[in-house]
Amino acid sequence: MKKVIFIAMLVGAMVQGFAKDIKKDFGSFSVPDNYVENKKFSTPEKPFFLTKDDDKKFSSGEVKFANNISVEERHNRYTKENHTAFKQAILSQLTYQSSMAGFDLTGDGYKNKKGYVIYKFVLSPSEDLLKKRPKEPTTTQYYIIAEDYSFILVHETTAGSSPETDNAAELIVDSFQGRE
Repeated sequence: MKKVIFIAMLVGAMVQGFAKDIKKDFGSFSVPDNYVENKKFSTPEKPFFLTKDDDKKFSSGEVKFANNISVEERHNRYTKENHTAFKQAILSQLTYQSSMAGFDLTGDGYKNKKGYVIYKFVLSPSEDLLKKRPKEPTTTQYYIIAEDYSFILVHETTAGSSPETDNAAELIVDSFQGRE
């Protein structure tokens, strides 16, 4: 048991120790050192992150898809205190979209270490959909309730299972700090 805890702490320290800080108008967050902001698809309002290796392959056209994460601020009609109504609105929208497109939807809500309310929704291709389109990606959307009438969307897209991309997205969400 002690060995497992030590390994988990070591991995956590490695992720924390090998990260770089990103500052945007809507706030700041960390990304792992092996991730870069893709120049072709990023905008100042919506940075798009890939691993260095995937960025080279994707930018050169060697691959048509690469696991990726984007981060952006969006606006809504809800105050921070009314975040459960916001969650219900997003859940209704995603439930409808996922059922129409053949995806399975799961969700979770929690507070990160900095006290922000986070809603996480995972849209996974159903078994039936994968029979038709075996390369259909999985989408994970993190909604960070940052201010009244706005939220930060961390949007992760992966081909199948990608613990590396999952960990990078979670680092962004856990380290997010709203604008000052």
